[in-house]
Amino acid sequence: MSDTIEFNIEALPVKIDYVGEVPSKWGDIEKQNLVDQWRVSINTKAGFWSTDYFTGTGLRREVKGSRAMHVKTYKTVGNKWVTAEPVKPTIADVLYSLFNDAQAADLNFHDWCDTFGMSDDSIKALNTYKQCLEIGTMLRKHFSPDQREAIQSIISDM
Repeated sequence: MSDTIEFNIEALPVKIDYVGEVPSKWGDIEKQNLVDQWRVSINTKAGFWSTDYFTGTGLRREVKGSRAMHVKTYKTVGNKWVTAEPVKPTIADVLYSLFNDAQAADLNFHDWCDTFGMSDDSIKALNTYKQCLEIGTMLRKHFSPDQREAIQSIISDM
């Protein structure tokens, strides 16, 4: 991609919608850690694809004043709960995560496990690897090589 072409990552055909507060699949089940779930969809000439994206509740923004009465979510600040609202991730944030997952397409399963500290004798790791391969395929399907190069250039600075 030429250095003279300006590329606006936030103008890509990526839509991010808030789904709601859900229990985390990754944390301690007994603590009932909550996360904010987002639905990310990409709609191009190549078709439609969507996936889930999660952000921690610590990323929420505190809400003050009369609006606080209408917000039902909270976060901890110090040792107290404050009314807070989820902060929508940027397209760059989401693509950073997707492109990071898509690195699996450049590695065989054994090398991927070594790189990401997973056991190559694990069905769970194999399923995760396959999901990452799907993400890589999707990115190649929906974004041209020039777009992928420009996206990689932008997110590599994150």
